Amino acid sequence: MTKVTITYEQLDSKDACEDQLKLFKKTFPKGISVTSEEELVAIAKKFSKKFDMFWASENLLSVASCDRPVTIKFCGNYIETTRPARDKDEEVEKQAYDNLEEAIATSLAKSYYEQESTKGENL
Repeated sequence: MTKVTITYEQLDSKDACEDQLKLFKKTFPKGISVTSEEELVAIAKKFSKKFDMFWASENLLSVASCDRPVTIKFCGNYIETTRPARDKDEEVEKQAYDNLEEAIATSLAKSYYEQESTKGENL
């Protein structure tokens, strides 16, 4: 069983911004430690709207992880409306963005777990 962790110190060493570091420390005072990809995916999905997943993908994944193709499955709802239905447009747009954030978080978590759980195997 492989343990994969994300710590405050790790994020700080990668120059995470102060606000995200504070939020991480408050949310995960002991850091994150998981033993399965599913656990990390669940955490990533739950917190995808609070943490900067774009920053994480650029700073936590190695070059080798980034070289592998990643497929994000995303099914957004497109509704053709007229301008008086602007509130509905904004609601659909927000839902589509939330779905995209969750899809990115899921993909990031899977790639990170694979990267960290196989460290040392390719030496």
